[in-house]
Amino acid sequence: ILNRQSLTDLMSQQMCYPIQHRIVVWRYLLQLPMNEEQYINYASQPLHEDIRTLPNRLPIRFSNVSHRLVRVISALTYWHPPLAECDWLPSLVFPFLKMFERDSLTLFEVLATIICNWCVEWLHFTPNPPITVISRIEHMAKQRGYHAPQEVVWPALRSFFSEVSTTEACLMLIDNILSAKPNYLDYLILSYCMRPNRRIDELNVHAIIQKARQMYEKDAMNNPNQGGFTPLPKGFYPVLNIVRKSANWKQKELERIRLEAE
Repeated sequence: ILNRQSLTDLMSQQMCYPIQHRIVVWRYLLQLPMNEEQYINYASQPLHEDIRTLPNRLPIRFSNVSHRLVRVISALTYWHPPLAECDWLPSLVFPFLKMFERDSLTLFEVLATIICNWCVEWLHFTPNPPITVISRIEHMAKQRGYHAPQEVVWPALRSFFSEVSTTEACLMLIDNILSAKPNYLDYLILSYCMRPNRRIDELNVHAIIQKARQMYEKDAMNNPNQGGFTPLPKGFYPVLNIVRKSANWKQKELERIRLEAE
């Protein structure tokens, strides 16, 4: 029976969900509204003009996988046009393609929910990496005597670990990401950066998750970044009010963040 307490108990004991129930659990956790009519309005459109060159820029050959990846990115771009500029979007989409290969609506809503809850801060820096998030994780690492450089943090962050881990380890980490507040992702990235061998597999993923939990629980009371989870509304998809900043503002903001990190 799906309820928060049973899932919390299961996650505490096993650190992941059963493979055969993972899709159902994810749908429950994310409270997907299944706005089929609104989704069809996006998905039935021709390939979005702003991503028509995307297939030529993907690191994978043209196949059913790449076709589905491009189609869902097109639908997401019709929903929120600035996503066309996000070079990280294919990396974020990829680990979810196989999980929902027969259910495009669920795939779209899972990704839209993740973008609304875990990636809004990223959108403020499009098309660049989210320097606020990366600097925050680097600051957390320095407090513990480690380093978390951008070239290590960003590939793991933008792909929800799929670029730096085996498939099964990645799915286990996503189980943990979706089961906690969005800021828990920072601690999983931090735990990964603290490993001497920055590659995640079934042998070390439990240790990475356990260390992240310990750091997260220790910081929980004093962490200002405690935003909760908000599901997509029923009947429509939300408008993301991302304010485009001037180049001069961005330069000043980057300098402020750099000074704070030091």
